Amino acid sequence: MSPWVQSEWISAVNLGKPLIPLVLDKTALPQCLANTLWQPVRASRAGAVDDLVRTVRGPLPRGGSVSPSMRLPDTARDAAIDRLGRAQEGMLIAMDAGDLAGARRQQRRLEREVGALIRKYPLDSRAAALWAYNAKNGVLLDHDPEIAAGIRVVDPRLEEARWRFLHALWLDPFNAEALNGLGTIAWFGHDLDTAEFFMRAALRWEPNYPAARHDLGLILRLKEPRTVRRTH
Repeated sequence: MSPWVQSEWISAVNLGKPLIPLVLDKTALPQCLANTLWQPVRASRAGAVDDLVRTVRGPLPRGGSVSPSMRLPDTARDAAIDRLGRAQEGMLIAMDAGDLAGARRQQRRLEREVGALIRKYPLDSRAAALWAYNAKNGVLLDHDPEIAAGIRVVDPRLEEARWRFLHALWLDPFNAEALNGLGTIAWFGHDLDTAEFFMRAALRWEPNYPAARHDLGLILRLKEPRTVRRTH
């Protein structure tokens, strides 16, 4: 599934739109959509289209057709996620303090440890979001001066970070951390409308999420029309 198609269905879910996937081949549905109403299109495509028309014209669920994913308790997994989340915060603190060498050492260690976590818990959205933030933080570590100066970042690692956030949202499209992270990737590329959309989506699910509030505030300030002063 292409990143654009993934962004489209994730956006639709976060707008509360009902989704009816049409399955054309053996491509796996996103985890959350596999539990919804879906229509196979195999032997008779004409019949499948007729079924789809009847479904769309019938009563569709209000407020969307996808429920938040269920997550069974796992003490070891949750402790590892919390520990690595704090370590990522520590790396950013070191970067902000100007200790770039120390921040890069922490970043390399985190990439190994977070990679091991996602291999152990490949279907956990929070683990996937940590993995995505590690890719985003690598870009931030090397491009913070450009980002702070409002220069559009061009770095192939942004696509890797975007793909990782989409993977986390493939597992749970309501993961606020992954939604906000996808918004920051759009921000780095100067796509401010997309950034605002995903940051607001994050705040719909976690209204007191401080990072999303902070990032949304920056985006709204960047979008404010600027007055040009004329000099004589």
